[in-house]
Amino acid sequence: MRVADNILRSSRQHSSHLLRITGALMSLSLGMASLAACFPITSTPSTASTPSASSLSTGEAKNVELGEYFSHSGVAPLPTNSGPLSMYDTHNGQTTLVKHNTEGGIVWSTTITPSVADMLSGKTTTPQMAAEGQLLESTSGYAVVSPDGRHASLLLRPADMLDPYEAQEENRDFTVADQRAYVLVIETETGRTVRTEEVKGLILGQVLTNDTLAVETSQSYYPGGDGHGTITTYSLAKPTAKAATIPTDKWLVGATQDSLLLAPSNMSQGHFGAQPLARLSESGDVVGTVTGVTDVYRGGWVGRVEDGTDSTDQSTPTELVHLDSGVTTDVAGLKVEEVALPTAAGILVSRETTTGEGQNSKTTSTPQFWLSAADDGHPHTENLEQFTSK
Repeated sequence: MRVADNILRSSRQHSSHLLRITGALMSLSLGMASLAACFPITSTPSTASTPSASSLSTGEAKNVELGEYFSHSGVAPLPTNSGPLSMYDTHNGQTTLVKHNTEGGIVWSTTITPSVADMLSGKTTTPQMAAEGQLLESTSGYAVVSPDGRHASLLLRPADMLDPYEAQEENRDFTVADQRAYVLVIETETGRTVRTEEVKGLILGQVLTNDTLAVETSQSYYPGGDGHGTITTYSLAKPTAKAATIPTDKWLVGATQDSLLLAPSNMSQGHFGAQPLARLSESGDVVGTVTGVTDVYRGGWVGRVEDGTDSTDQSTPTELVHLDSGVTTDVAGLKVEEVALPTAAGILVSRETTTGEGQNSKTTSTPQFWLSAADDGHPHTENLEQFTSK
C-alpha cells in the first residue's frame, strides 16, 4: 500500500498549482479563439511529427524521476492494472513514461517524441491551445486509461503553426482544419504500442473503453452547429481495422467498460449543475441515459443527484453510480476525489470537518471508504490508512 500512499501525496502536492494554472489558461484560450476567428485566410495544413519511442534503462529512468523535470501530476500517475504509470516532461519536445509495479519497482520506461500535449509545459502555437481546458480532464483529456487499466492513450503535441499575431502579420490563416496531431495507445503492462493514429481538426476529447479508442474532433471550438462534431472510434483488439465515425453535437466526457458518455454541455473547468448523459455503444447506438449527473470519474463512475434532477442549481453529487455494475453509493455531504490505487482507478470518499473561525479555521479530511474499479465498485473500509498523509 506504500505505492498508493505516495501517489495520493503527490497528487495533493500539485493540485492547487494545477488549479492556478488552469484559470490562467482559460483566459488565454478564449483570446485565442477570438483571434482565430478574425483571420480567415487559406493556408497549408500542418504536418504532425511521426511519433517515435526509445527505451530507457532502469538507471536512466531513475535519473529522470530524480531530475528537475515537470511531472504530469494533474492526471498522473495513471492507474493501471499492474502498477502506476508516471509521465515526465523531459524538455526538447519529449515525454518520458516510467512504469512501476505494485511494489514500486521500475518495470519499463520509454521516451516519446513529440511530447504529450499537456498544454502546461512549453509553448504551443496551434488551434488546440483553445481547447486545453477539456484536455486537463482525467476522464477525457490528453492522457486517459481504460477502465480495466490495460491500455493508456496519449494525445501528442500538435505540429507547430504560426500563432494568431504572426498569422496576421504574414497574411496567413490560423484554422482548426489545418491542425494535425497523433494519438498513441500503449499496453500499460509492457509499454507496447497498440495503435498510432493521426487526427485532423481540433481535438475536444478522447476516451478509452476496454477495447476501443474514441476521439472527438470538430471544425470549431465546440461540437454543435458549424463545429460538425465527430467521434472516431478505433479498435484495440484489431489494430489494423479501419476507423468508424459517429457524428455528434455533444461533448465526449468519459467512458465505461463498453460505452461512451456524452454530455450536452462541456463539463471541464468546473461544474455548474446536473445534466443528463447519453450512453453510446462503440458503434454509436444509444444504449441508455443517466440523469442528474454532476461529475464523471475514471473507472466508470458518475456522481449524480439522487432524484436524478437536471438542474443548474445542483452541482454537488449525493450518490455515486458505477455504470458497469449498477452499484450505487450514498455520498451526501461527503468529499469525493479520484485516487490511483495500486491495480486500478479508484474513488476516495472522506468527511470534512472545520474547526475555528476566520483565519484560525482549519479543515480536516477523514477517509470514510474507498471504491475500486477492479471489482463491482462497492465501498471498502479496510486499509484506510493508505490514504492518510504521514
